[in-house]
Amino acid sequence: ATTEIYTLSLHDALPILLQKLERLSFENNNIETLPDQMGDLSALQSLDLNHNRLVAIPKSMNKLPNLISLGIGENKITEFPLSLHDHPNLVILDLSKNPIKMLGESLIQGFSALKRFYLEDMHFDTLPSTFQNLTQLEFLDLNENYFKKIPVVLLKLLCLKTVLLMNNSIDPTEPDNAETLSILRNRNVEVIITQEEYKKHQNGKKGHIIIHQGDHQLYPR
Repeated sequence: ATTEIYTLSLHDALPILLQKLERLSFENNNIETLPDQMGDLSALQSLDLNHNRLVAIPKSMNKLPNLISLGIGENKITEFPLSLHDHPNLVILDLSKNPIKMLGESLIQGFSALKRFYLEDMHFDTLPSTFQNLTQLEFLDLNENYFKKIPVVLLKLLCLKTVLLMNNSIDPTEPDNAETLSILRNRNVEVIITQEEYKKHQNGKKGHIIIHQGDHQLYPR
């Protein structure tokens, strides 16, 4: 069940919720910091921290063994949170619209179950080779970045079903892009680069193309 807090402060409310809380949303609350006690929410499966002012995630977050869905999009995080390492049960991760400069080679690890990864509007123009370690990844949102090339590391993701690459600088007719695009589409991967492609696939396979609104099954966006 979802627990909503209206009258208590974050620090005062946490002890009440520790034991059995599975789903928690603090979306759009202008939160700047999180207490270390977040790591005591051992039963937590879904955490929505989107649309806040966080600059970091407490190290104690690596103590959430049951976390399945995490939304920290649209905050002020500048470095990939080290506290997110080694979350073998994490299925959905949203980092979109944070000023993270890059995803280092060593950072994409410990996400053996990750299926949906949101990296919209991150100013990225490349992906690290370790992205291939996301072996269960099915959906990837790279909209509104600086990509000129379709990342070839996507060819290593054999479970991939949908990639959003709208509002980048990708020319699908450029030889390297055309080759990568052909391989992916021959595998029935939906690669959406233009608005026209998005509309076509949305109309043809309504509900299959995944966008932010309503997509996060374990927390609303």
